[in-house]
Amino acid sequence: MEEVLNKITGVSNSDDTSLLMDKSGRIIALSGSFQQLIRQALPNADFFNLFDEKNKELLQGVFNSVKKNESPAGDFIHLIIDDKESGFQFSISPLRSEKNIYFLVNFSQSDKMKSSGGKQKFWIASKDLDNLTDDNKLKSVFEKIKLTYPFTFIEKAKIQKEINELNLPFWLKDTAGKYLLVNGSFSEGFGFKPNQIENKKEDDFLPGYLIELYKTIDQYLIKSRNAVIAEGISVPMISGSEKNVSLAELPLCDLDDNVVAIIGF
Repeated sequence: MEEVLNKITGVSNSDDTSLLMDKSGRIIALSGSFQQLIRQALPNADFFNLFDEKNKELLQGVFNSVKKNESPAGDFIHLIIDDKESGFQFSISPLRSEKNIYFLVNFSQSDKMKSSGGKQKFWIASKDLDNLTDDNKLKSVFEKIKLTYPFTFIEKAKIQKEINELNLPFWLKDTAGKYLLVNGSFSEGFGFKPNQIENKKEDDFLPGYLIELYKTIDQYLIKSRNAVIAEGISVPMISGSEKNVSLAELPLCDLDDNVVAIIGF
């Protein structure tokens, strides 16, 4: 309980645009900057009722995912502030204390709405990811990619370490089909190390029939911005045999809804 009390004090005194709420969505504490952002926000108020129906649905969807998986998640939201539309990135993080669980909410203005330059932010549809996997480690990787792409050398190394610990193949490629990040489970099936596939296209290591299949899947994903699931794909293995596999791919989109990369597993 002491940790939660410290967190309440920290939120109340913070310069960050943040608040702490319980599992019902009741606000326990909030920072001054959050109250300046949304003037109706007060302790004991229902957090979700501060927003219009569209934003409320988005926030509740992410919140339900965080409650279910007990791992952080976030997305982007657009608010009308002083008669002007502003974009914000938000995150919701669980905080356990004894038998209770609380949730820390942070808002930060998105780079798209700032006049200065900086790193572009991206989104992945949370509901698509929830429908595809219950793996919390995999979801954590998605969150980190969403918040750090395009990577610095250090950020890439950290994510590489995490995807190598996954028990399934994982890849990230650009819209031209060049692989930017893969794990050992993916590369070793083709007889390569991860760094031997990175910065190469499928044409460099896949048989022709798979190249055409993957390009068709990617083209559909880029045009529709929808997740794709493909089952029963026959893939040649290093042993000389073939293996039937299933794959899922999701688009990583910028704030203009353009697909900038494809994440698969």
